[in-house]
Amino acid sequence: MMHLIFHRPGISQTVVAERLCVTTASISTSVRELESQGLIERRANPDDARVMLLHLAPYGEEIFEKMFAGFTNSFADLLKVLPPDDQEQLVGLLEKALIGNDVDLDSNKLNYADKLHVMKDRPNPVSC
Repeated sequence: MMHLIFHRPGISQTVVAERLCVTTASISTSVRELESQGLIERRANPDDARVMLLHLAPYGEEIFEKMFAGFTNSFADLLKVLPPDDQEQLVGLLEKALIGNDVDLDSNKLNYADKLHVMKDRPNPVSC
């Protein structure tokens, strides 16, 4: 859930539930827990105050960035047995899979390619 909120700040709980294929009730429970730990914040939607939008709290961003760095380092270690061209091809295929699942690769946030030997100036084809 934090990954989704990180890449989609201001996402609604309903959309999170849809994306994670869980009930809104289970998302509400998770949101309360993450909020109580200071990891996420709920903010009223400026267009509809009845709808709460989710954002990572500063502490949540810090924790997520550390987790993401660990993940990308592990991912890079896993792929280092492949030549750079194969790494680039694999990352390209994974990006296509993410785009196909409506993940925002144009968020200018952390990305997997930063840790690999791939083109860093490749345009992101989808803006969500």
